[in-house]
Amino acid sequence: RRLVQLTGISVLALPALAATGYIGRYVQKLRTTFSPELATITEDGTGDFEFAGMPEEITPTDAFYVVSKNFVDPEVDSSGWALEVGGLVERPFSLSFTDLVARDSVEFTATLECISNGVGGPYISNAVWRGFPLADLLNDAGLQTNIVDLEMHADDGYVESMPIEKALDDVMLVHTMNGEPLTHGHGYPARLIVPGIYGMKNVKWVTRLIAVDQDIQGYWQERGWSDIATMLTMSRIDTPRQGYKATLGETVRIGGVAFGGDQGVSRVEISLDDGATWQDAKLSNPLSDLSWRLWSYDYLADQPGTRKMVVRATDGKGILQEITEQPPLPDGSTGYHRESFEVSG
Repeated sequence: RRLVQLTGISVLALPALAATGYIGRYVQKLRTTFSPELATITEDGTGDFEFAGMPEEITPTDAFYVVSKNFVDPEVDSSGWALEVGGLVERPFSLSFTDLVARDSVEFTATLECISNGVGGPYISNAVWRGFPLADLLNDAGLQTNIVDLEMHADDGYVESMPIEKALDDVMLVHTMNGEPLTHGHGYPARLIVPGIYGMKNVKWVTRLIAVDQDIQGYWQERGWSDIATMLTMSRIDTPRQGYKATLGETVRIGGVAFGGDQGVSRVEISLDDGATWQDAKLSNPLSDLSWRLWSYDYLADQPGTRKMVVRATDGKGILQEITEQPPLPDGSTGYHRESFEVSG
């Protein structure tokens, strides 16, 4: 299989993304780097999910989406880097990069999605990470009582926060991505992976973790975005896209991705008549509870005309994806992704 990797850089006004139409005092410049079709398979393979137009199950690092508030991201020298753990703790300390990579670590697969991702959008990717539970560091520091938030600082001045309960639950501090050290664009030397929470809380270039007794509003919360930032179930049609022309009698391979945050995905359904009827799609085996799943459906084009495709997903708890269309601001986009193609005879 060959991969086509299309990389572009655009300057967007977030939260004034085209999908939101939002303007005002929260408008900020955002740099985005992405492959519009991720790392796209260009030749059919042998598997149910290996055909032209489908994304790779594991996104290559150089095709993994990047969203940043910076025009130029920091390039941190790990030899001088340290992670400070402090605030309302009994034993504040600093962790060097050597200390970081010497700790016992585990490998896991997790999908990241930006809260600014519109329905059917490209700001979602999947990778294999290596690191260890953030709770290990917090327990080493000895948390005091009455802590509300963990305040997180990055080398570029970025500030975020999360409830201390979440920080002690399933958050991971990672140093490796797809078998290699994190790249500078993805947070080298260390970043957080926060399951079930949109990308803005997954702080890159992390330098300080401060336990505090108040609710902290981070960089994007001050600009009108969600403080909770819980990922919402999504699904996307990657292929075929609008403009595809099938011939009568052709088997059209339809496919894409679905993601349920930390709830997983149990079902994907595809409609070819604008939602009037639905068929179950095939699902790839889950790589983890935190990973997207690929889906596919083979359609025999037995009648000429326009096929109006709609996709929807059900999460691991049996909750159907939200149908109501909402823009990304402030809580993440909702609605079903739609595409169409023509069948001619």
